[in-house]
Amino acid sequence: MISLVVPTLGRPSLAALLDALAAQLGEKRSDAASDVELLLVDDRGEDAGELAVPGALTAYTKVLTGRGAGPAAARNLGWRAARGEWVVFLDDDVVPAPDWAARMRADLAAPGRVGGVQGVVEVPLPEHRRPTDWERGTAGLADGRWITADMAYRRAALAAVGGFDERFPRAYREDAELAHRVRRAGWELVRGERRVTHPVRPESRWVSLRTQRGNADDALLRRRYGRRWRTDLDLPPGRRPRHTAITAAGALALAAVAAALQAWSGAGLPGARIPGDRVGIVVAGHNLTARYTHELYRTWQERPAYLPARFALHVQDTDHVGTLSEVLSATGEGFTVGGASASGNVGIVHAARLVAAGAVDCCVLVGAVTELTPMHHRGFAVLGALAEPGGDPAAACRPFDQDRRGFVPGEAAAALVLERPAAAARRGAEVLATVPGYALGLDANRLADPDAAGQARVIRAALAAAGLAPHEVDYVNAHATGSRLGDETELASLHDVLGAAAGRPWVNATKALTGHCLGSAGVVEAVATVAQLTGGFVHPNPNLARPIDARIRFAGPGPEPARLRYALSTGFGFGGVNTAVVLARTADGG
Repeated sequence: MISLVVPTLGRPSLAALLDALAAQLGEKRSDAASDVELLLVDDRGEDAGELAVPGALTAYTKVLTGRGAGPAAARNLGWRAARGEWVVFLDDDVVPAPDWAARMRADLAAPGRVGGVQGVVEVPLPEHRRPTDWERGTAGLADGRWITADMAYRRAALAAVGGFDERFPRAYREDAELAHRVRRAGWELVRGERRVTHPVRPESRWVSLRTQRGNADDALLRRRYGRRWRTDLDLPPGRRPRHTAITAAGALALAAVAAALQAWSGAGLPGARIPGDRVGIVVAGHNLTARYTHELYRTWQERPAYLPARFALHVQDTDHVGTLSEVLSATGEGFTVGGASASGNVGIVHAARLVAAGAVDCCVLVGAVTELTPMHHRGFAVLGALAEPGGDPAAACRPFDQDRRGFVPGEAAAALVLERPAAAARRGAEVLATVPGYALGLDANRLADPDAAGQARVIRAALAAAGLAPHEVDYVNAHATGSRLGDETELASLHDVLGAAAGRPWVNATKALTGHCLGSAGVVEAVATVAQLTGGFVHPNPNLARPIDARIRFAGPGPEPARLRYALSTGFGFGGVNTAVVLARTADGG
């Protein structure tokens, strides 16, 4: 006898499976012998009602009540109640081919050493469009080994290994793990000729969460079988590196979106009904997907077919622009800007220009997360820019300190909304600060050696654009990465511009708190500067124990109250990119 075991949650697809079986098995007289029995394991729970079984199958069928403990437990209940020499497991969402029953009998006429025979699973995909990620994932069943969508085992083989491991509560790894134990017990597993179709179920909003829960099963397999569990269980390399890379790409865009939405909401723009073509998007930063590409490269080399369908979109920095424009329904001007570590300030300059020129009424500026690859870490270390490892990590970032060792990477996204004064006034928006002046210039030098004269030139130009004299600057958010040469060069430029007033303003280093956020640093630090302007304080520089210049009024290890009106924020990047932005607290202190 052959026992067919079908665990079910009562999905509508069950009817199609049972109808197909009824058409092939035919109606059986109650007193006639049969070589087939059908065991339906009803895993729906209590008070679910009776399962509808076609009349032609009634004499073949026995319904078992499951515990609702998952597919592994349901299949165990089924095969332990089975009377057949062979137990064929079928999912309740497959449709057997018209000749499935005949081919099944042929498949199971296998030599005694064969303990399992897998059917062929076909997954239809849309013909006139590209498949979704969910559809592509389901299509992977066609290449899966020993999956229980249609898998037959000798009952003796199941009994020898104790059946499915019920510690795997999901339909994810329990089939491969069982197959491994059956083969290890001395049985052979082969592929048969019978065929089923596995339609793609509609995806729900929770599909990603359910898929990621499978990581717990992977962790259990690793604990049980060691680091080589994929090889031992005859599983493909898997899509986790790809999933990690895709998730990384998504997380980068998500961080940008989260920052933008917070700024958008904080500016009171939801419901403001600003026309989409009057909203601009500027994303500060470049090489934003370097880590994503790095993580994906090995998977692509080993299995090129697993290159994400949207790789060509995700790999471009403009994916951030497109994502943000879609979320905010922005159809005005938009682009990315880059200037190495000065990218954030370059973004502020270009966003301010868009608004000042009347190209848009408001512009959302996002400093996007930059993730370094191991190659980047090594490259910065070779230049001597990166802080050397060792010592207390909390004390590694030391801008303006005599014991500074280089910059410590940080990762953050931040966003600002810049708006035309008239547009902000019309909707009664709270204005936190203004941007009265800015400047951007180059050193005519592609190397990593900063130039005090070039920095002084843009600082002087920004103050002039704002109509400020040196003695009116209350606060300097310095670029201050903690590099040996960079910090000294920046102080030299401040002395050059501010002259006798160089000791008046507070000089601070936000990177002492955040690390160097690279492309987003200028935006992150503009947010920190506005918070200090409006909050009336100066944040600490906690690791400044031995200042390199006693003439400068550095922020100390703790916060200080301060009445601030005008702030200067600098940003300098490799390749001689120099920027300076003036931020001003509104007259009412808002």
